[in-house]
Amino acid sequence: MASCKQSQSICAEMICGCLLQHGLRNTENVLDVFQLALLCGFPRFSVISHHMIMKHFKQLCATEAWIFMQSRPFLEKKKT
Repeated sequence: MASCKQSQSICAEMICGCLLQHGLRNTENVLDVFQLALLCGFPRFSVISHHMIMKHFKQLCATEAWIFMQSRPFLEKKKT
């Protein structure tokens, strides 16, 4: 079972990396990338996505993905 979780994590990291590398991260999927990065523990991807979220905050607040994220507080970044 551990190898299954590990391969899922590697797959998720590859997806995030591909989105960033090919410039495919946009205001439509940045919240999805951010959530995936937080859930899978990819700090680099979460920081990059967080910067884009802050830059386009007003536009993103009106999206369905934002409403989804707000309705699930466990997806918010933990304050340390």
